[in-house]
Amino acid sequence: TNYYIKSNSPCIDIGDSLSIYDDPQDLNNPPFAQWPARGSLRNDMGAYGGQGSKVIANTIVGIQSQQEIINPDKYYLGQNYPNPFNPVTKIEYFIPQNSLVHLDIYNSLGEKVETIISRFQTEGNYNVTWNAGNYSSGIYFYKLTAVSGKNSFSEKRKMVLVK
Repeated sequence: TNYYIKSNSPCIDIGDSLSIYDDPQDLNNPPFAQWPARGSLRNDMGAYGGQGSKVIANTIVGIQSQQEIINPDKYYLGQNYPNPFNPVTKIEYFIPQNSLVHLDIYNSLGEKVETIISRFQTEGNYNVTWNAGNYSSGIYFYKLTAVSGKNSFSEKRKMVLVK
C-alpha cells in the first residue's frame, strides 16, 4: 500500500532536487504532480518520484507531533527543521528533569563554533532557533548535553546550511 502525505505536510516539494526524481505531471492539472506526490513536480521528502513512481492505494497518513512521540522519562533531541536550511533553523529538545543544559554547534571539522544554550533548565520541552547568517554553507552538528545529579545525557545530530 502507498501512503499519501497530508496536503499541509512540511514534506511537500522538499525531496531530492535532481530533475530525474521529479514526479509525473497531472495532465488534468498542470504543473502539479500526480499521486503519490503533492504540490509541484518536485518530489516530496521521503517519497520516491520520477519515472518509476506509481499509485497503489489511497491511504492518507500524517506526521505526529513531537509531543506524541516523546517518552516523558527520557531526554530527547529532535532533528532541526527545516534541514537543509538558510540561514535559520529550529531545534527542539526535551529534558525530563531539572538539568544543566548545553547546546553547542560544531563545524564539519569538529570545532565548536557557537554555544546556543548554557544554563540550568527545568524539566520540559524546549525550542531554540539558530541563525547561521554569519556562517558559510556546509555541514554542521549540534550537540545537546544535559547533567542532572548522577544522570547525564549527550546526543549529536547533523544539519546542512545551504546559502
